[in-house]
Amino acid sequence: MTYSKQLSYAGRLQVINAVLFSIHSFWGAVFILPQSILKEVDQICRAYLWGSSAENKKVALVAWDTVCFPKRQGGLNIKGCINWNKASVGHLLWQIIVNKEALWVKWVHGIYMKTDSIWNHKPPTDSSWYWRKITALREEMQSWEDYLHMRESVDDTECCLCAEKVMETTVHLFEKCKWISTV
Repeated sequence: MTYSKQLSYAGRLQVINAVLFSIHSFWGAVFILPQSILKEVDQICRAYLWGSSAENKKVALVAWDTVCFPKRQGGLNIKGCINWNKASVGHLLWQIIVNKEALWVKWVHGIYMKTDSIWNHKPPTDSSWYWRKITALREEMQSWEDYLHMRESVDDTECCLCAEKVMETTVHLFEKCKWISTV
């Protein structure tokens, strides 16, 4: 009999945030994890929260996407692995922009970017999987900002990470967001 059977949902939530998700956070800060790994970690956390095991399958009471919402939106404030991984890659982008003296950033500039800025750089087709993943997120982030500049209707303009009522721009994300600076 494991101790998790004796924990309430709140207790399991604490274990997920303090232990299971911390393991992912550690490795996710160092490596870009493949989608299959991220989905499996989310699946383990989901099963643990609802009390499922290999022998005893239980039905989820609430959709995992809803559980991952912030508390003010009705969720449990669990950071899903896929979104957390995007934030970790965003942190790597931020380091490339801001931390020019780090050895790995100098290496990236010397090997891949040469004289380009990160926003104008086109990754070569023979570049590493890791570099292609970083630049793919950069392009996704640029499209988010472009969407805002097209004056499209955006219902929720507050930063989903730090909950400040500011426009979510790359400047806010990489330079001013309090939550990102703590990562």
